Amino acid sequence: MNSRGSLHSTTLIRSPVIVRDPITGAIVSGLGLTAGSIGAALVGIAVNLVVSAVVSWALGKLQPDVGARGMLTNVREAAAPHEYVFGRVRKGGVVTYLEATGSSNKFLHMILCLAGHEVEEISDIYINDEVVTLDGSGFVTSEPWDSKIRIRKHLGDQVAADADLLAETAQIDSSFVGHGIAYLYIRLEYDKNVFSNGIPLFTAVVKGAKPHDPRSGTAAWTANAALCTRHYLVSGFGLDDPLIDDTAFQAAANVCDEAVALSGGGAQSRYEINGAISADMAPSQILQSMMTAQAGTLFWGGGRWQLRPGYYTAPVKTLTQADLRSAISLDTRVSRRDNYNIVRGVFNDADQDWVQADYPEIASAAFIAEDNDAENAIDFELPLTTDAAMAQRLAKLTLFRGREQMTFSADFSLEAFDLEPGDIVALNIDRFGWASKEFEVTGWRFYADQDASDLRVNLILRETSASAFSWLAEESDIIANNTSLLGAGDIPVPVLGVQLAVRFFRNQAQEVVLLTTSVGDASLVDQIEFEYKRNADSDWIPLGRGGVGEFIVPDMTPGVYDFRARSVAPWGAVGPWDTETGFTVDFLEDYRSVWNGRFASGDFTGWQLEIYDGSLGGF
Repeated sequence: MNSRGSLHSTTLIRSPVIVRDPITGAIVSGLGLTAGSIGAALVGIAVNLVVSAVVSWALGKLQPDVGARGMLTNVREAAAPHEYVFGRVRKGGVVTYLEATGSSNKFLHMILCLAGHEVEEISDIYINDEVVTLDGSGFVTSEPWDSKIRIRKHLGDQVAADADLLAETAQIDSSFVGHGIAYLYIRLEYDKNVFSNGIPLFTAVVKGAKPHDPRSGTAAWTANAALCTRHYLVSGFGLDDPLIDDTAFQAAANVCDEAVALSGGGAQSRYEINGAISADMAPSQILQSMMTAQAGTLFWGGGRWQLRPGYYTAPVKTLTQADLRSAISLDTRVSRRDNYNIVRGVFNDADQDWVQADYPEIASAAFIAEDNDAENAIDFELPLTTDAAMAQRLAKLTLFRGREQMTFSADFSLEAFDLEPGDIVALNIDRFGWASKEFEVTGWRFYADQDASDLRVNLILRETSASAFSWLAEESDIIANNTSLLGAGDIPVPVLGVQLAVRFFRNQAQEVVLLTTSVGDASLVDQIEFEYKRNADSDWIPLGRGGVGEFIVPDMTPGVYDFRARSVAPWGAVGPWDTETGFTVDFLEDYRSVWNGRFASGDFTGWQLEIYDGSLGGF
């Protein structure tokens, strides 16, 4: 088989960049905010819901999408978009070259492109869903692929074609380099026992781009959310725009680097971006995902891009009633539809091999009670977040900032001219009882009022507070997906109990051996299997299967017995036995002859029982 291709056969698909009007600008928001401003292009997240006309569209944008296909897949396409990796993530790629060589096509050569740029590192290699080890020559040493697969890693900084590939195929020459492409060269040696299910799935953990850090003036790998955002803005695969306010981005990078304490001990950076984007995604879609990962606001102001991650800062200015130049508009509540009190969603969990998992939902009993006990959940997906604690922190921040519902709009004097989107201002307005009440600037527009013959600044402000940004460490572990099949050792062991009891059985009350079972997680158990034997015997005799709870064994002859039980999973696997030994069966010939409490567990609705009480001397 010969399937020739170029290492560069992936085609860079670029969407049009965001067009800016340098005079008035147009706010471009992750929520679809449309308030105008002087040169302001705003990309926001859920907490900036301020324009009711686009709320429905805005909520839809709270579900970022990192592409049509999943991260942990490989594709073969004639023309596929490049993918760009930020931070650290496990991913598949695009197969751009396949060729079979050797006697009877013994060897299959494959090129798997992971990123359309130079990367810092390709670390763990997964075959299917298992991490494998490689020797010094790149041969896999893990079973069952030992010595049957060879993998060579190329970070995108290579200047020559892979020497092994060049030596083993006649279909390529020395120009087959793959400049600026991070890829894996994989060679498989045919073995019907090893590859009985076909070609396995190859994925790798990649540490991606090396953003420039304006604080140090150097470029190095980092997952810092602000620096990853800056890298996308200035790079050719992004907006290719050098107009960056590096003072703002340095401050933003410092915020993202701040250590946040974890409840289980230790700390982590406040905001990171870990994931991949595709060249065929719209810039607004990419920026929405990036802002979601840092609860941030990206805007165009003063002729340059500026970034404000989600972080409380003290008010930069205080405005009073004397600064007002128009009537005001005040909305005290958002619509019921947009007033969510529960935040839930998914992220790519690095602790579970980067599979997509649900983070524990963030719900507030106080907010639910405030909403007349009506629960309203929002799906808040985090495609560029791989840490459970960070995902929960972002979800809680979204919930609390979203509950600050008051929106204020008015024209102000030129005292407000130097404000920018993302700034916090304090308002002193006696008529509303506001004394240094804090608002966040979400819209800014400068214009000349012809009627009043003056210059004004129109502000759209959203209520905020330091409490809306607070976080008390309350991270919890993420439980693995319950649909994943478990091994036999993970099937719950039942707790077996044995006793004599009276049960209505075969249309009469009779004394039976009653086996009782309980398990920790009944959802993992389909049936319980029972066996018994006489205590002196060695061979076990099946009794049958039943559900968790009670299992009746009638017609036992007196003697000493052993009983055992084990769980049967829904997929047929069985777990370990739990055994009770040396139980004495001594049925009574006359149920009314002695009272020893033996009938206490029986349920005889509609029956009349006569019980002998030895202390009273009769029935």
